[in-house]
Amino acid sequence: TQLQAEHPDVQNVQLTGSITKYIAQSDDVLIPAGATVEVISNTDVSEYAYIFVQVRPRGLRYYKVDYAPTRADYSDVIYPLNLLDIEGTQTNQVSEVVRPLGLKVSIRVTNNSEEDHEEFEVYLFGVRS
Repeated sequence: TQLQAEHPDVQNVQLTGSITKYIAQSDDVLIPAGATVEVISNTDVSEYAYIFVQVRPRGLRYYKVDYAPTRADYSDVIYPLNLLDIEGTQTNQVSEVVRPLGLKVSIRVTNNSEEDHEEFEVYLFGVRS
């Protein structure tokens, strides 16, 4: 796939009896120290039973990734739900598979370090059952 050609370290994921699809990505996002930034905005996940993210922190060692389902089919966020809470490692990560709890979601990253970071990458996937 194009995603694999551009990022050979990102692997296909197939859950038994389901189909996993790449939905969206965010590359080289600036996340100021102590700030939360919406890196993937208001993305339609209505055709997926589950979602998960893969991240390439590219040097960031202290961060949190959450997703925010929207109210009905609007862009109003209900509340954020935690996907990853990473402390002290810069290895690539994958979240647990979770129900989206809305028709659209936004993915947000919080930089819990004391320095701005510019190279964070997030990939959003959906799972059809």
